[in-house]
Amino acid sequence: MTIDELESCLESFVSRAQIVRDTRHILEEWAVNGIFQAAVEDDHFIPIPHDAPITVIRTTFECSALDYTFGPVKAIVGLGDITIHDDTILPQYCFVRLYYNDEGQVFTTDFYLD
Repeated sequence: MTIDELESCLESFVSRAQIVRDTRHILEEWAVNGIFQAAVEDDHFIPIPHDAPITVIRTTFECSALDYTFGPVKAIVGLGDITIHDDTILPQYCFVRLYYNDEGQVFTTDFYLD
């Protein structure tokens, strides 16, 4: 199997379009007055407009002989406009990691700054 075939399989399981829809749903579902408060650290929240730009940065599949506590598929998304500085991706607001179970459904997320 080639890398292109592996990427195609991952895309067919959890597409970039689905990741964007899932992220948008999270932002809209928990927004108050159009603003989602992302908890990025203990007692540190970043206000994010529910309609902020969403960029899928990476999708990964991890194969493990142990239990998939956080699911086999993970997606890293940048929220807000994205810039690149010194080969580092910088989102306007923060990153979010979405964890997908073996049925292709998000079951938890992490918001973080870097």
